[in-house]
Amino acid sequence: MKLTRLVVIGAGLIGGSVAAAARARGVAEDVWVMDPAQGGKAVSLGFASRSFQDLAALLDAMNASSDVESVLVLASPVQAIAKTIQSLGMRLKEPWFEKSIRLITDCGSTKHALMESVASLESSARALLVSKFVPCHPMAGSERSGPEAASDSLFVSARILVSAFDETPESAVADAESFWLALGGQPTPLPLRDHDAVLAAISHFPHLVSFGLAAMLSRSPMARMAQNLHGGGLRDTTRIAASSPELWAEIMLDNRDAMRELLGHWRLAFDGLSQALEKGDRTALIQGLSEAADWRRQF
Repeated sequence: MKLTRLVVIGAGLIGGSVAAAARARGVAEDVWVMDPAQGGKAVSLGFASRSFQDLAALLDAMNASSDVESVLVLASPVQAIAKTIQSLGMRLKEPWFEKSIRLITDCGSTKHALMESVASLESSARALLVSKFVPCHPMAGSERSGPEAASDSLFVSARILVSAFDETPESAVADAESFWLALGGQPTPLPLRDHDAVLAAISHFPHLVSFGLAAMLSRSPMARMAQNLHGGGLRDTTRIAASSPELWAEIMLDNRDAMRELLGHWRLAFDGLSQALEKGDRTALIQGLSEAADWRRQF
């Protein structure tokens, strides 16, 4: 895909990497970003040519240059994406939108707030939005954050979950897949209704476990010793606990129902191992550990 203009809302790790990859790979002739805190940094780092402090100013600029076809990427935190959709909803019927916007996609780790925001739009506005909007989720990231952590190779070989609305035309889905392919990703379909339950299991709950382990050790008498003497096991298991607490609190709360269900399953699994350990039951402990090890070795 070759674009005249790419517009990225959110210039943190993911949004900055989208902009950087588009620039480095020649995907877009011009890249704009909107981020009140970090947009200027994205420009100074060379990811974007122009930054905006607020959505209204960005949309006004797009209106003023409606002859330029654009792809709009929502790469801010999930609640901010939902608010952006509400703000877009009030301007969808302006002539520039249909003329200028080729595709809207997002990078949100959850889709609950997004789906609620879209559903709340007036029916004709919702139809206009869904005709161009293909929710996506790049399975790429880092424990680091901010535009300084952005990388133009972040999406290379990364799985990109594509979760289109039922009403979204195939042409828009094809555009979304082409866009992410151009950034080096591997588009993979995942029904929108299944997204949050699947992601709770493969991403959000593992982060909770990692944060929990790090929190436990941080409160223990061995906190400093563990930091100084750690091996690969602790380093690998707690790596993602260095991620942004604000970002992950928002993700976990938006996906709270699925997380709470998994907590019940986690307690059962962990209690089984705990009881075997407390009783000194070697057979039961090996059985529980073997079940886990057999599953993990099939990755």
